[in-house]
Amino acid sequence: MGGPQAGRASADPAFDLFTRLVRAALGVPVALVTLVDDDEQVLPGSSGLAQPWQSMRATPLTHSVCRHVVETGQALVVQDTREEPLLAGHLAVADLSVIAYAGMPLRDGSGRVVGSLCAIDTAPRDWSLAELSLLADLAEACSRQLVVAGSGAVVEVQATEVPGAGVPATEVPAAEVPTARSAERDRRRDRLLLSLSEAVAAAEDVESLVRTVSAVAAVELGAGAVCVLAPDAGRRLRLLGPAAGAGAASPPADVLARAMRTGRFTFVEGTSGAPGAGDPAASAVLPLVAGGGPTSAAVGVLALSWPAPRRFSDEDRSVMVALARYAAQSLQRLQLLAERREVARVLQDAMLTRLPQPDHLELRARYVPAVRGEQVGGDWYDAVVLPGGSLSLAIGDVTGHDVHAAAYMGQLRNVLRTLALDDGADPAEVVQRLDQAIPALRIDTLATAVFGRIEQDGEERREGLRRFHHANAGHLPPLLLHPDGHAELLSHRPELLLGLAAETPRTSHTHDLPPGSTLLLFTDGLIERRDRPLSRGLDELLAAAGRHRELPLAEFLDALVTELVGDRPLDDCALIAVRLHPEEAPRPAEAGPEHLGGGALLPGPSQVAGGVLPPHPAEG
Repeated sequence: MGGPQAGRASADPAFDLFTRLVRAALGVPVALVTLVDDDEQVLPGSSGLAQPWQSMRATPLTHSVCRHVVETGQALVVQDTREEPLLAGHLAVADLSVIAYAGMPLRDGSGRVVGSLCAIDTAPRDWSLAELSLLADLAEACSRQLVVAGSGAVVEVQATEVPGAGVPATEVPAAEVPTARSAERDRRRDRLLLSLSEAVAAAEDVESLVRTVSAVAAVELGAGAVCVLAPDAGRRLRLLGPAAGAGAASPPADVLARAMRTGRFTFVEGTSGAPGAGDPAASAVLPLVAGGGPTSAAVGVLALSWPAPRRFSDEDRSVMVALARYAAQSLQRLQLLAERREVARVLQDAMLTRLPQPDHLELRARYVPAVRGEQVGGDWYDAVVLPGGSLSLAIGDVTGHDVHAAAYMGQLRNVLRTLALDDGADPAEVVQRLDQAIPALRIDTLATAVFGRIEQDGEERREGLRRFHHANAGHLPPLLLHPDGHAELLSHRPELLLGLAAETPRTSHTHDLPPGSTLLLFTDGLIERRDRPLSRGLDELLAAAGRHRELPLAEFLDALVTELVGDRPLDDCALIAVRLHPEEAPRPAEAGPEHLGGGALLPGPSQVAGGVLPPHPAEG
């Protein structure tokens, strides 16, 4: 394949600014302003694009995803271009690593779509509504800039001195700027503030908030360094996320503390003397005060710094004040949400079982919280060695993703544990009793669950065999991984969820578990995605289980989570697995350091991915 052809485009600072803002605000590696004609795609604005394309500022149409935006006149949003039929075999995927794409139309003065403002990721990505709304707003502003640039208007700029500073600053004489340009600038600033308020309000975590604030301060205000701080439990100011930029020093700690204490804005424009060692030449220290009442206290501080003296216009100050107010409201919201998450996390931690360690049965589990919302939900797993010596296993999923779901999950789990102690009852009978207990105990929820026992009678023990006797209430089927790597789903005719009809008959099923096999129970967060059928997720799980069959059990679960869920799960998920080690050999060390004797239950290891529980030393 040949390289890019020399294009007629050159870098345009105004359009480059838009791409830098998109990269910083959306956290993407590449952003482009593209113009598409019949022959090629030119890039007047580009940030993060690999060489030689970044320098050439043009690509052939064979490498243009944006051409589809121009051809349809509509936005194009793709989570994974490799799975999009429209882009099958596209050279932008192979040569430019365009994997996730979000492009908004750019229009000329006649309203015709001529290009796109696009955000590009080199990995699959679920674009949020807030991100797409912000990108659309920026595309509108970029279109207006395109109209101005196409008019040929030129604004003359001359250098003047900031009084007493000894450093030239840029100033635009009013007589040289047409009134229409001033009105357009005001409209652009209004649009920026609107976009800013929406983006900050939509921040789902402190990291995204800091990223958005830093992007606007750096790109729109030219700040050399940006940092957001908040007090810790000891009332000491701590950075929230990494400071952005290294082009200027941060203001002194006493200035930051005073702003936090007094709630007053501080603007330092610089003087003719050199700044103190380690001090910025110009700075703005903005307390983040949420609420407008006289008793409202600051929840943090936003500090902006410049390496040279700077005159702050009224427009600059209005943007900085608005930025601080929006950030304060969002930070307070995120702090309250963090407190709720911590309460929910502690509640769910208490509900996650520490696994037993029965002879020759190795148990491992994982719980992976979702990255959004309360970071807690109704998924659970459980394992108990019963008085008769069999091992009961359960996994379930209560509807909802909040503290209420976690509370209902705890109730159902405890009821099921109590019912499971009757190890003479058929699993179908146990599940039906659980279903009947839901209305009786006024547990107002729906749930899916699998409950079963790994059993072994005297003859089976002599032969080293076991069986899984279970019932399924609307849950995904368990997976059995055979010693030879063949994986199968233990599927049967689906039955109703728990909580719908208490008198619904339930059915039990039995499957042999050969020595060396692995039994896996899991919730839908492991395989379910909104953009694909459930059957595809199950097929991918079967294939992944076979590929990773040689791994130790703990690593096996980690590999499944990494491959199928990734590092940004959209739903929480739970997994519990049992590996049946051959009984003719000594009890393996990986089954755990404890030993069960006389039917007593000893606590064993479990581990939760995503930071919900700390790793147990025995988990490895």
